Amino acid sequence: MWHINEPIYARVWQGESVTLTNQLFPIARHGYPEEAYFTVCYSPLRDERDQVAGVLVTVFETTAAVERGRAEAALRESEEPFRALVIATSYVMYRMSPDWTEMRQLDGRGFISDTTRPSQSWLQEYIFPEDQGHVLEVIRDAVRRKSIFELEHRVRRVDGSIGWTHSRAVPLLDDHGEIREWFGAASDITERKLAEERLQEARTEAAVRDTTNAFVPWWTLPPMSFTA
Repeated sequence: MWHINEPIYARVWQGESVTLTNQLFPIARHGYPEEAYFTVCYSPLRDERDQVAGVLVTVFETTAAVERGRAEAALRESEEPFRALVIATSYVMYRMSPDWTEMRQLDGRGFISDTTRPSQSWLQEYIFPEDQGHVLEVIRDAVRRKSIFELEHRVRRVDGSIGWTHSRAVPLLDDHGEIREWFGAASDITERKLAEERLQEARTEAAVRDTTNAFVPWWTLPPMSFTA
């Protein structure tokens, strides 16, 4: 260790303060070697004549902060391909809190209104009252199982009209396996749904016509006359 400290102490004895941030110092505090990180501060101690008379060394362990930073960086890296896919395909992108009570962000791409600040009224803003129960039921099931949320449902578009979306969100888990956020993408399937409705209406009309045109011949015999 002295080959590391010697040049540092030389600088401090010259009156300079030195800080080494997040330095790796492997230790065996649990009976086996493990990585540990520390921030070490070297400060000169001065006497009454303002001369350096000693060195104060302060040590702070930063292992947890370093590991958290690594995890966050890995998470950002893992999300980049998904973000790129969303941008490339013009999907609506959104982020939700672990229990979906709060929408943290939504980029509506002109299909539905944007949410740039956390909102707890997203359900009332985007989902029609008669559809809210079913949407919440699917959400609760996905949260309970920590599985992918996927649903086709109606939404309120920017102009207030009815639109249809295919929404899919994945849970992002922390180191303890708990949901820390949901990351989702939704596509506009309104035209497809309208086409399906028109097709169903045409089939219904055709079925009604077939029923109306179908008949069973009924033959009426001429009255019979009897001669006494």
